Amino acid sequence: MKKNYVLIREEKFFFDYLILASGSYYHSPIKSENVSSLSRFEDLMNVHDKIKEAKKIVVIGGGAVGVEISSELITKYPKKNISVFTYSKTLLERNNERTKFLAKDFLLKKGVKIFFEKEVFFNRGIFLKNKKKVDADYFFVCTGIRLNNEFLKKSSKIILNKRGGISVNNFLQVNGSKNIFAGGDLTGISEEKTAQTAIIHAKVISNNIINLERGKNLKKYAPKKRPMVIFLGRLTGIFEYGNFSIRGFPAAILKKLIEIRELTKFKINL
Repeated sequence: MKKNYVLIREEKFFFDYLILASGSYYHSPIKSENVSSLSRFEDLMNVHDKIKEAKKIVVIGGGAVGVEISSELITKYPKKNISVFTYSKTLLERNNERTKFLAKDFLLKKGVKIFFEKEVFFNRGIFLKNKKKVDADYFFVCTGIRLNNEFLKKSSKIILNKRGGISVNNFLQVNGSKNIFAGGDLTGISEEKTAQTAIIHAKVISNNIINLERGKNLKKYAPKKRPMVIFLGRLTGIFEYGNFSIRGFPAAILKKLIEIRELTKFKINL
């Protein structure tokens, strides 16, 4: 990437403004027909038959994705042996204490086994730190989120933080640049990386490009704690806002309505 163009497969693409929004992905260092690396629940549909046949399923990762997948699995298949392995001391490490308890309580009451502070390693299989192999009929790897930032590491114009995110100012401009912006998971802003947040980034960036063209003041982006809903199966969920959390059917309905609303926006835009 240069001052006014990006180089893609030896072809130059010139720009007046550049938006960096390459996002992130789940990294799975093992390749097997019995392993899935997931970033969203819909991917389960691709492995439906394998899940149905499996008697023992292991979910690696205790974040929102791991909790939602294990909850869905145990709700749909209550007789299966479902286990969750997480490196953390708790589930949902970035959420409040009440949410952590509600998620753990739900899974344990459903019969899910949870193994905390278990670091796993991948080497033609899945192993614990003591070299004990983790056996299962099927694995879901729900950890190891990586930023799509490899193409930026050779650029002298882009400053990456320790996590690999792009350093931006209050207007989502890349530090040191007026016409280069960054949004979504790729930013180095300390906040929950959700689709809702990415949409807000997009609105701020588009408005600021228009304002630059019109010579107007730029709009600041203010990261803040936003409501979060976590599915626990299809008929219940957890709603969290700040230090307040509640579990139940209304939370699941709320998340579904949010998803429908956001999808409708995209359809209208298309």
